Amino acid sequence: MTCMRFGLNLPHTGGNATGDVTANLATAARTAESLGFDALFVGDHVVYPSALGSRYPHRPDGRFILSDGGRILEPLSVLNYVAALTSRIKIGTALLVLPYRNPVVVAKEVATLDVLSRGRVILGVGPGWMAEEFEALGVPFERRGAITDEAIDVIRELWTAEVPSFSGEFTSFTDVLFEPRPVQRPAPPIWIGGQSKPAIRRVVRRGDGWLAVVHSPEEYRACLDQFLEMADKAQRDPAEVTLAVSPRGKSVVETIDDIPAYQELGAEMMWIAYGHHTKSFAEMHESMHVFAERAGLTPDTGKPAEGSAA
Repeated sequence: MTCMRFGLNLPHTGGNATGDVTANLATAARTAESLGFDALFVGDHVVYPSALGSRYPHRPDGRFILSDGGRILEPLSVLNYVAALTSRIKIGTALLVLPYRNPVVVAKEVATLDVLSRGRVILGVGPGWMAEEFEALGVPFERRGAITDEAIDVIRELWTAEVPSFSGEFTSFTDVLFEPRPVQRPAPPIWIGGQSKPAIRRVVRRGDGWLAVVHSPEEYRACLDQFLEMADKAQRDPAEVTLAVSPRGKSVVETIDDIPAYQELGAEMMWIAYGHHTKSFAEMHESMHVFAERAGLTPDTGKPAEGSAA
């Protein structure tokens, strides 16, 4: 059975993105580190439509719950702030929507974050799902998968090649200098999100990790079976992919009860996202303590995060 680690969404959306947001973020980050959580994550949106027609892929009913006028802080800016407040806990995106951004700029921003955090970054990425947001940003929604695949390749080239060059459909450059490199070698891990067949195929072909959002261990097992089948056909060793799962739709206690089942299936990290759009900061803060206590997290002892340069 795998040893489970635990990640947590930071309060950077909805009502938590108003008032003294810097104090809320600081408290959440420092508390998570002291309680023994292993990672902090932020999500990604740029704008929301006033009338949403797109189906949200992470709820059975397809509804996306939006509160407080769609407030959300820019994710990489939040992580830079949190990096300065912590010393050991991993920091990551879950997920950064790659089609919204120039991948060369993303590579620079994330490499810089990895340097400033001394090697603590996890880059979680996905193709996005909100068609209205793509329209507002002038990005073709129907090409989001191809854009995402190429962007991952661009970022890896810039992070690992001595003199990077790339020739693609959306991005091309020749013999550029890219410094500083990320602290993590050969590069920060790129985790890919999603449970659809195209998403799982992307994980097999390009992922260092897989972020799956599910509602039960049974659903996760079905997704995992697809992953293992695709990995076998592609001759990809599934052990090379870090398995992270984000259970939704259950209480703190119910989620804790499911931990052994997810461990048995091979999940290595559980990413907790309790009501980060709608729950008050006080409720979120309490949930952190309850989860840490009941899940048996070990309070931080000053040991650097695994793989960090600290």
